[in-house]
Amino acid sequence: MVRKGLLVLWLALPAFAKPPLPPPPPLMPEPVPGEPAPFNPDQTREAIPKAPIQLPLPNPEDANAPNLPIRPEEAVRMAWRLQPDIRTAQGTLQQAEGTVIQQRAALMPQIGGSSQYSHVSGTSAGSQTAALGINPTNRTTDTFSNSVGINWLLFDFGHTRDLVRAADLRRQAAAANLLQSENDVSLTVKERYYTVLQAQRLVQVGEDDLKNRQEQLRMSRAMYQAGNMSPGDVVRSQTTVSNSVFALNNYRRNLELARMDLTQSLGLAPRSSLELVDFDEPDVPLRDMNELSKMAFTQRPDMLVAERNVAAAEAAYDAARTLNYPSLSTFSGITYSGRANGVQYPTFNLQFNIDFQIWDGGAQAGATINAQGGIEVAKAAYTRAQLAVERDVSGVVMQLLTAERNLEAATAAVDSAREGVRIASGRYRAALGTLTDVFDAQNAIVSARTNYVNSLNELNLARARLRHALAAPFEHGYFTAAAPPIPLAP
Repeated sequence: MVRKGLLVLWLALPAFAKPPLPPPPPLMPEPVPGEPAPFNPDQTREAIPKAPIQLPLPNPEDANAPNLPIRPEEAVRMAWRLQPDIRTAQGTLQQAEGTVIQQRAALMPQIGGSSQYSHVSGTSAGSQTAALGINPTNRTTDTFSNSVGINWLLFDFGHTRDLVRAADLRRQAAAANLLQSENDVSLTVKERYYTVLQAQRLVQVGEDDLKNRQEQLRMSRAMYQAGNMSPGDVVRSQTTVSNSVFALNNYRRNLELARMDLTQSLGLAPRSSLELVDFDEPDVPLRDMNELSKMAFTQRPDMLVAERNVAAAEAAYDAARTLNYPSLSTFSGITYSGRANGVQYPTFNLQFNIDFQIWDGGAQAGATINAQGGIEVAKAAYTRAQLAVERDVSGVVMQLLTAERNLEAATAAVDSAREGVRIASGRYRAALGTLTDVFDAQNAIVSARTNYVNSLNELNLARARLRHALAAPFEHGYFTAAAPPIPLAP
């Protein structure tokens, strides 16, 4: 009985079962009369990548352009030799040295000489001679006078010496300004050097992304032709390839512009050929903030410039106070004079002169007030330099610590994104995932690698800026660090 009941139940089940599902729609819609033809992905195409744009080299080529790849220190030393900013600072120093020589000359003996020739012609006639109608007598006299003498300032209450001291302090400030220009140029060159490396690495990221997008397009077409995927996947893959070509073009443009900026900062023609060594700024082992600040205050050229300017302003004030003080000088010399056709007789001369001014209309008072204002300006500039140095060191250390953490995070993101691409691509090939999942994974790996390159560049810049803040572009472990460059994330 039980078996008969089960048999009846089994025969009755089809009557209560749901109707079968309709067949899936075709991958390529059938054309409908009177309506536009359905979209065919074979009618679209993706952008084709082209060779990088290369501008012609300058004609004639710059003779200073290097023939071999250069490192940052070689680039900096080249800029120190060719950069116009350095030559400007050198010219300013030369002008300051000339001013010192001019001011110091007033303390030295002044030797001078003169020669004078006199020709006197006239007539002489008595009253009787004129009455008798006799012509008057013509008389001519020629005389020579030659002299040589020494003029020497003996004492002026230190006025001239204060002027010399102020000029020499300004010369020292100009020399420190030259060091500051070299320090600033070294940072500019390093920043542009690492910007070129960053652009090169981003070009590599763009080229790898384009290869991945092209491979994805080939896979989408193959699966579409096999009837496993819709034509929309092919079209979307074509779009991602075109977008990748667009991004790669921009990466290559940025690389060429960055290279032009670097060659210009080196003092070369912007279109000169230049190859760089793949190099990363060595780490700065010193991290103690107090020690870094102390070192910066001691070594920074701008601090020395501000200090010398304060001392020069004080010397100028001392000179202004003694502007109208009496001065004592001496003159000694010898003069030979006589007729040209006769004997010239020597005359010896020795003088002591005291020069002073009783009333100057307020010139000394105005000069003193002006000098006092100059002292206040110089002291304010010194305080501003102190604050700027402290801010530079603190800010750069913050950038350095942040860049190190960002690089660590970006490295982890690259590893995770690479695994995500592998999983999404495998699921798509097995028809278990969607193309959107693959695109999201590929976008994630591009974003992660871009962040890695940018973080590495920020780390290089932070290290270079810390050395700049210490006025030591090639110190603190620069040459002793023989570690290879940080590898670019695949």
